[in-house]
Amino acid sequence: APNPTPGKGPIGVYKDSTNSKRVIIIRQVKGSDCVVEFRDSGRNNEVLSTFTAKAGTNFTFDFPDRGEVTAVFNLFRRTLTFDDGTVWTKY
Repeated sequence: APNPTPGKGPIGVYKDSTNSKRVIIIRQVKGSDCVVEFRDSGRNNEVLSTFTAKAGTNFTFDFPDRGEVTAVFNLFRRTLTFDDGTVWTKY
């Protein structure tokens, strides 16, 4: 399982390859439980939605509009990659 230490693992701030104004913030709540925020960088960093995720070998996001979706964290590239080709890159 990825190390949830800030800076080294998947916890942190990401940019979205499909939406240049979207900023994604992943915070560890407890253990493998995380909370995810979508923010609009063009509108005073307004929170657009908040949902949960589980950290592990793969990251499982519980999107409000799509349900559970899995992404793979790449420590070397500092990315989360989804099956549809979307890539979130850690700042």
